[in-house]
Amino acid sequence: MKKIGRFHVLTDICLQTQFSHLELAELAIAGGADTIQLREKGGETREMIRVAEQLQALCKRSGVTFIVNDRVDVAIASRADGVHLGQNDFPIPLARSLLGDLGHICEESGVGAELFKEKLPVSDDLRETALNLHQDPYDLFMGDSDDYELIITCRPQDVAPLHSVIAQCCPVLLTEVGRITGAAGKIMLLLPDGERRPVKRSGWDHFRLADNSKP
Repeated sequence: MKKIGRFHVLTDICLQTQFSHLELAELAIAGGADTIQLREKGGETREMIRVAEQLQALCKRSGVTFIVNDRVDVAIASRADGVHLGQNDFPIPLARSLLGDLGHICEESGVGAELFKEKLPVSDDLRETALNLHQDPYDLFMGDSDDYELIITCRPQDVAPLHSVIAQCCPVLLTEVGRITGAAGKIMLLLPDGERRPVKRSGWDHFRLADNSKP
């Protein structure tokens, strides 16, 4: 996880029109900036992604942190290091990834996990997004999307009662997507043909990012 630096520069082309986002970022980095934040309140999403990809490439070459203001989708598409979310923006809990949250559970409990690929509830909208981004929808679901709200674990004998209780109290889809194992820290994806594929934990760790931002 990259740190939020002490010289944090926002690029903006509304308050000024002399320089582009990329030019502003280049000037800021040359002046010692260690974090660049893309701030764009309007415009088409595809154009924002194009600009964000340029900034991400520049920041990667320069060894500085790149984050996107407000837009989780643009941050995901451009592989930004993070996203800045205000109180009225996209909810932070939904911006975390499935693997990121599952990784926290495994790390804190000293366990591992297995995920069943065919049971992952990948929505039609996410499949379309993955197609546009030329990515595997399942990889996107596990690593970078906000296509789920909460991941929980329970004992095998509690699965059926939990389904029943949730169905009675609220219209929330509860999907059993895997199981906990004793292989500490290891998360495996079980494919329909029986193949087991190790997957890496991903997603933004907002709490760790906040800690690293302290002077």
